[in-house]
Amino acid sequence: MKKLFFMLLCIPLLAAQQALPTEGVKWVFNAGDSILASPTIRNGVIFLGSTNGSLYAINPMNGQPIWTYGPAEKIQSSPAVSDEMVFFGSNDGYLYALWLNGTLAWKFKTDDIILSSPALSNNMVFFGSNDGYLYALWLNGTLAWKFKTDNKILSTPLLAYGLLYFNSADGSLYSVYPESGNVLWKYSEESPFASSPIASNWIIYVGSDDGTLYAFNAFNGTIVWKQKYPNKIQSSFAISPKNILYFTCKDGNAYAVYAADGSKFWNISTGTESQSSVHYNDRSGFSYFGTSDDNLYAVNSKGSLVWRFETGNWVIAAPLEYRGIVYAGSYDGNLYAISTIRIRFPSTEMNVTGSQVPVSGEAYADAGIKYVQVRFNDGAWQDVNGTEKWSYMWDTSSLKDDVYTFEARGTDDLGNVEPPPYSNLLVKFARNIPEKELIVSYQQVIIAGMPMRFEVNDTEGNPVPHPELTIFGRTYTGDENGVVASDENGNPLKSDAEGDFNFTVRKIGYRTQYLSIKVVKVVDVIPYVIGVLVGLVVLAFIIYRLVRNLLRRMKKQ
Repeated sequence: MKKLFFMLLCIPLLAAQQALPTEGVKWVFNAGDSILASPTIRNGVIFLGSTNGSLYAINPMNGQPIWTYGPAEKIQSSPAVSDEMVFFGSNDGYLYALWLNGTLAWKFKTDDIILSSPALSNNMVFFGSNDGYLYALWLNGTLAWKFKTDNKILSTPLLAYGLLYFNSADGSLYSVYPESGNVLWKYSEESPFASSPIASNWIIYVGSDDGTLYAFNAFNGTIVWKQKYPNKIQSSFAISPKNILYFTCKDGNAYAVYAADGSKFWNISTGTESQSSVHYNDRSGFSYFGTSDDNLYAVNSKGSLVWRFETGNWVIAAPLEYRGIVYAGSYDGNLYAISTIRIRFPSTEMNVTGSQVPVSGEAYADAGIKYVQVRFNDGAWQDVNGTEKWSYMWDTSSLKDDVYTFEARGTDDLGNVEPPPYSNLLVKFARNIPEKELIVSYQQVIIAGMPMRFEVNDTEGNPVPHPELTIFGRTYTGDENGVVASDENGNPLKSDAEGDFNFTVRKIGYRTQYLSIKVVKVVDVIPYVIGVLVGLVVLAFIIYRLVRNLLRRMKKQ
């Protein structure tokens, strides 16, 4: 499913989903075992933990490891990174602190596994353990204080408004002073808390295992509002500058709700239990999350699914977007780097001749395409005309007959430049190519909504296998019998819009055919149908008279 191209228009979920194309995948890093914790990026380095007990520092541009630490035991805690150190918890009960070169600075032992991700202040690190304690350590690894709850602590503590907020599976949300651990306020209920709290506009938001989303006053713990959902809320939250909360629920939905009162902005169902937290890009307005159907989903600001990418297993860890790349860890053990900027050529290779050769394609970006550039044989990048649909006139007057590699890259409206590897086109150039003719048979006038069928043969009447037909801004590949009648998913080729449409038919070794087809509404066909029927009636009447006269003459004889 990694071979299909992106959707250029934001259309409703399941209406016409298409998976991410292979050119969207920039690299894949294998972490040796399942990835359950979200990656962190700091100063141009990705930090990633794996259940094989290793912590990796990875180059985000090419997926190459910079260093590896371990093995510890399973790492299910997302790293926290300061200017000098990286911190993470492990199933061996230790919180590890590494220098940024991957060497161990210190480690601190608790009495159970650590699933909670650490939070950092200027001089302290805070984290929870399944032993029920919230720990506060100085950055040299010594204990400042610890706070006992009545059950395990799974979520990430939150530092906000000069206070520390954390919850426990004992059903309590705590607000304490970070310097001492003294309690300011506490809210308790029967159901456990597993989601990590988030703060905005003096409100603390957190979800409960009974499906309740709470909004608390940050300073006294009173409930500002609460909303009930059909299943557990265990994900972390993201919040937009417009004060919209994004989260997933175990009912299989991702939600966007207004933080002011909890009313729903949109929700999107994946048909399966949502697993990861939502990563929200406040510059593009896109939300990214993974589910137990093995997919990473990309949803625009209106709640419409734009694309999805299928991995080899569940996507439990929250994805991370950085400079136009979405980094998604999967239970299959891979970290995927998926570009939100994508370029497509109409075909993978072409034969060309002449001194001016037109090259065209399509471009897409979650944040919108700003411009597209092309180059051949690793030469200088050249700007093209157009954005979503672009074209470039290639000056080949000084080229020798040879095979050239044409590459294209995009830059989105946020200034993110698509990294390599780039979409490419193999061009076979010759001054004079003896090309054969294509014969294209089709219905030149067709009713809107009716299936189209194109048959492509050579001059001797033999089918031309797998011709490429470009129409309506898309390229369709025919079958081995030279028939083009559907897209790659088997959907019939048709148009609901009326008008005259130009199209091209290409095949390497053959001259490109430039043709047109007329699409009309049913009402436009009625006069022609009536004319034909009238003609048939008249013809039938004439034949009837002729036969009758003939029979009369035969009787007289």
